[in-house]
Amino acid sequence: MGIKSTQYISRERAIERIIDIITAARNDDYKYIDHHSSEYNYDIRDYVSVLKNIDIMNIDKWTDMMVEDTMDYPFIRYSMFDNYLVEEE
Repeated sequence: MGIKSTQYISRERAIERIIDIITAARNDDYKYIDHHSSEYNYDIRDYVSVLKNIDIMNIDKWTDMMVEDTMDYPFIRYSMFDNYLVEEE
């Protein structure tokens, strides 16, 4: 898939990103998702159903690892070449 680089992201910013993209998916806003992501190897339609099923009701109670794993999903991540870690605040 290519070289991966580790990107550090604040917990707050990661949660904002997750909520933003999942909300767009639940609204079937493909243009918004496409505009705010850099995925070229995936079809948005294939992932919208996956994104819609992520339960973000209690996202503030997720562990850092849960946030990191979700940030690594296609279309949620900023780049397909990055791996995200929540930085300590």
